[in-house]
Amino acid sequence: MSDFINLKVEELKPKYETFVEPYFNTGSIFYNLENFEDKEFLLYSSDYSIRSIHQGIKESTYAEYKQKLDFILKYFGDILNNKEAYYNFRNWYNLIFQFSDGLFLLILANSCLSSALRFGPNGMNQSFGHRELIISEETFNNCKERLKNTDIFNMESQLKENSVMFIDLPKSILKSKESLKDLLTNVVFLPEKSLVFYFIPDSVSLVLDSWESQEVYGKNNVFKGILYYKLT
Repeated sequence: MSDFINLKVEELKPKYETFVEPYFNTGSIFYNLENFEDKEFLLYSSDYSIRSIHQGIKESTYAEYKQKLDFILKYFGDILNNKEAYYNFRNWYNLIFQFSDGLFLLILANSCLSSALRFGPNGMNQSFGHRELIISEETFNNCKERLKNTDIFNMESQLKENSVMFIDLPKSILKSKESLKDLLTNVVFLPEKSLVFYFIPDSVSLVLDSWESQEVYGKNNVFKGILYYKLT
């Protein structure tokens, strides 16, 4: 999907100054955009864990990330293969930090079940995943470089003229008929003079009239949904 977005940005050449993603999540589009080096990035997420992880990468070095991995191995053990080590690390994180350290939270996300962070009254409570994804120095520094001109806010959306906007709605909105109805009512209120991309997964019966569209396929040519786009 990011390849198609890059292609359309190059083809349509909007006079944009900012990339805006109102429902920022994993960053699969954000981190794969091309020719955005001199642009401003505005990302919005109501999920504090997402904001904390990306802020941690932005404000830290790879050496600091490695130091935290070494600390975990020394004081808790092998969180990849040892269930007790993982739970001791998770419980220690909840007791000491509760979101405030983005790098430790990143390591938790990359070692828990399915990398699916889950939270309850006592903090992060996702199960042992028998996995540990260690980010390479190249990947870490590439993410850090992209985040250099980026701000991540606790808001759901902001309209801004002269932007490229990518909208990928969270499941909570997609599952709610009332939220989708409200979305359809307000979808016409888009930032002016902008190129807007709107991804609608295959599980949602939603058609945006007067928009151009492109089918999106994932691994093994599995249909994922439709990417709508238009110049406003």
